[in-house]
Amino acid sequence: MYVDGGAQIQLINTVITNNVASQYGGGVFINNGDVTLDGGQIISNTASNRSGGLDVFSGTATLNSGFISYNNNTSGYGGGVGVSANAQFNLNGGQIAYNQSWSGAGGGGIFVSGGRLVANGGQINNNQTGLWGGGGVLVDSNGSATLSNTLITGNSSQNAGGVAVTNGSQVTLDGATQILSNTATSSFGGGLVVGGNSHLTLTGNVLAVCRRETLAPS
Repeated sequence: MYVDGGAQIQLINTVITNNVASQYGGGVFINNGDVTLDGGQIISNTASNRSGGLDVFSGTATLNSGFISYNNNTSGYGGGVGVSANAQFNLNGGQIAYNQSWSGAGGGGIFVSGGRLVANGGQINNNQTGLWGGGGVLVDSNGSATLSNTLITGNSSQNAGGVAVTNGSQVTLDGATQILSNTATSSFGGGLVVGGNSHLTLTGNVLAVCRRETLAPS
């Protein structure tokens, strides 16, 4: 699905599956517009550059319920969702799960490149990336993310199995957000890594961070 011209689309219990894009957004590519997902699935789609499932280049996408799952990026960033500099992704419920990004810098579940992620619920679970970091979420290139009441669990990457924040990005974790049982398969940061002149703010009631690392043999 290609969205442009400021279009506003609501998808209710819709299934988008088994699509392939040579560049961005194997399932849905938002070039300029707003898309809301209520139920349904974006599942088993593939892209070669970024965002196997959903790519938000300019505009807004909102997941209220349903699944973005089992999507694959073969050579770039963002297995499930990609968010560019002029875009925002809102996660209010549902799951970003079992997505893969093997050959880029990371972001198995969600890759934010200069854009904005706002999560007020939902789960980011069991996503994988084969290279640097952010099996669940990678926030990069002066991007920003606010995560509230969100569960990030079971994700894996070489480093920063759960969340990676880098290159001048800003992330706020508040409410009952939990980062649990994620895995760094190579070196460091099973749960969370912050670097590259980035900033992390922790507020609210509960933050549960579990470091679970598997170190490569020396």
